[in-house]
Amino acid sequence: MKIHYTSTNGRLQFEADAATVKEAFEWLSTIQELFEETACGLCGKENLNYEVREYDGNNYYKLVCRDCHATLDFGQRRDGNNLFIKRKDAEGNTLPNSGWYRYQGANGLKPTTTPAPTRREPARRGAEPAARRANEKSAQSEPVPF
Repeated sequence: MKIHYTSTNGRLQFEADAATVKEAFEWLSTIQELFEETACGLCGKENLNYEVREYDGNNYYKLVCRDCHATLDFGQRRDGNNLFIKRKDAEGNTLPNSGWYRYQGANGLKPTTTPAPTRREPARRGAEPAARRANEKSAQSEPVPF
């Protein structure tokens, strides 16, 4: 049987031949797991690119957000033929942001949460330094000679 599948966002189309319904189901399951990530897990934008990098003889697969530069890593199954999205750490704990992270420099740490933007407090009226208020008070209480 011939299978045609178009991703939810319409950007990707796939075609395969399957001998059985189970084989078709397994193929479709893999395609949906790997290619239905439609938005970045950090910024929510849809500007995503698939990337493969070779380092030290190994290929590394990832999905990268072109707007905020977040990354979603893929792992390779033991058979070497299939990939999976890394949504858990080495201990089996669910990763924050469904596995999406931003690279944090040379130490290679992945943040545990999305950093909150810093907020500057506006200056308050009447919140003058105590020394200035004291000088103004003493100047008001002393009589000014004419």
